[in-house]
Amino acid sequence: MSSVMAEKSSLANTAPTSYNIGRGADMRDFSRRAYYADQTGWEKEDFLQLYGYIAKLFLYSDRQENMDEIEQLDIERMSQVARVFIYVVLLHQEKQYFLKMDNLAGLKGTQPLPELLYLVDKPRNVHEVLIKYNIGL
Repeated sequence: MSSVMAEKSSLANTAPTSYNIGRGADMRDFSRRAYYADQTGWEKEDFLQLYGYIAKLFLYSDRQENMDEIEQLDIERMSQVARVFIYVVLLHQEKQYFLKMDNLAGLKGTQPLPELLYLVDKPRNVHEVLIKYNIGL
């Protein structure tokens, strides 16, 4: 196996699909969510999956299981990208009231990503908040 393939294989363990997202996952184990993962080596598809997961988590926040997860979010354990994704989702969905929660209050004043992060090959969503926070979707 080439060194590139071996490196890619070892990075596969850090991709969101290996974390606790989706069917068959133990939904009570919030400690292994993809937003806590080391995102080194992630591809745009991995970041897109993470963004989609976060967007759906807050979109369906009226569901008790989602609210349970939101209440347990620990932004201090998250990467800058995951924190920006949550903040952007809250702004985009007009759910800034979540920033009043003790565990999410630290997101106030979130700074944009230092570089443009493309989640798709040809970004089409030109929502102002995505542009402001350097997310190409």
